[in-house]
Amino acid sequence: MESMPGHLGDAGRDASSSPALKQDAQSFSSSSSLKPNQVSETSLYGVPIVSLVIDGKERLCLAQISNTLLKNYSYNEIHNRRVALGITCVQCTPVQLELLRRAGAMPISSRRCGMITKREAERLCKSFL
Repeated sequence: MESMPGHLGDAGRDASSSPALKQDAQSFSSSSSLKPNQVSETSLYGVPIVSLVIDGKERLCLAQISNTLLKNYSYNEIHNRRVALGITCVQCTPVQLELLRRAGAMPISSRRCGMITKREAERLCKSFL
């Protein structure tokens, strides 16, 4: 994912155009304190993955991981491995889903997104790679 200052993902709107978008842009920058719905980017095996703070934990978008690092595996293979490893997937709210769309992690057509912690994402990817 490529991000430019003042822009959020593919939306193409300047972050300074509204207070809500300005807030999203500010939360996109890295910070040592985790704030609810804070969007940032982390590296997973060298691949940039969008993360979102949910219930005080940084969680990564499982669909984005599946479409990048695990693209050679089917949905069923990834799902079955995740279940076998005991990794629970937290569904994001509509507001959180919109934040992920704006950050470029999810397509506009997405209706839901499962989120897992970075540690769980590392375990899942390691089991395949």
